[in-house]
Amino acid sequence: GLVSPPKEKILPGITVAELETLAGQLGVPMSYRELRPDELAGSDELFLTSTSPCLIPCTKLDGRPIGSGAPGPMFERLITAWDRHVGIDIRAQARRFATRGV
Repeated sequence: GLVSPPKEKILPGITVAELETLAGQLGVPMSYRELRPDELAGSDELFLTSTSPCLIPCTKLDGRPIGSGAPGPMFERLITAWDRHVGIDIRAQARRFATRGV
């Protein structure tokens, strides 16, 4: 399942709500609780939400790899579901903007 810091400690918004909805549609439970740095370092996957990129994989923490050091299967499931939901390849769109220097 997905674990997020407590709702009162994160910026509320559409992106987090959408992540929770998509996770539910995929049958992935999502919970909110305090997270310790050692838990993050030992995670299989770690990602952030943000308005424009929606979901951002974190492959390193303090210079050390998280999981395999590459975006993992949960990220792939969630970003693919997000792509389908909005009808846009979010990663391709981000690459286009990055290469244009926007």
